[in-house]
Amino acid sequence: ICFAESTKICFEIWKESDASLKKRNDTQGDLSIKYQSLKLKHKSKMLLEKLYELESVEVLKTMILVNNVDYPVVFKVLNVLDGTRPQLTIPHIFKLINTIVRSTNKQQSPNVLETSVFLVEYAKSLQNDSIEDVYDDSMNFLKEVSSDLSTYKLILINVVKFISVIAQKLRHSKFGEQKKTKKEIGDMFLKILPASLNFKNVDVSS
Repeated sequence: ICFAESTKICFEIWKESDASLKKRNDTQGDLSIKYQSLKLKHKSKMLLEKLYELESVEVLKTMILVNNVDYPVVFKVLNVLDGTRPQLTIPHIFKLINTIVRSTNKQQSPNVLETSVFLVEYAKSLQNDSIEDVYDDSMNFLKEVSSDLSTYKLILINVVKFISVIAQKLRHSKFGEQKKTKKEIGDMFLKILPASLNFKNVDVSS
């Protein structure tokens, strides 16, 4: 709880400081606020980096629970924490999903649906060329899902959305032009899509 609260507080400080720095500064008072905001943003960034270094998954869990309207800010923070290397972050998201779906504790927070929605939105935030960097980890996750569809039934719709995002971004990259890549993505989509339509549950996002 303390770890999550520390992460949340640091994130809020970073978010508010970043917003203050974007405001127009016309007076001496405004410049003073900007200076203080810059200091606070730097301090909160340093603390978040330490927290992320200690417990990456725990930091991600807190970020996932942030109001989704703040997701663009969350992704900006994650870019800072992983040095704009999504290949360091996305495996943690996959790991978290795998942990939740296999857990006997059904009251976890975030739950698997929230985490899968976060995965889709995170993928949308990535640059087209970054998809090559996360491709192998993504395919390993998708193979795991496709080999045990019933375990992942609650999030199959979002897994399909994730595949769609990856496929769209690959269309705009040289890596995505490879026949092997196109076939692998296509095969995964065709394998998981029918199952996602068969598993009906009121909690599954449409």
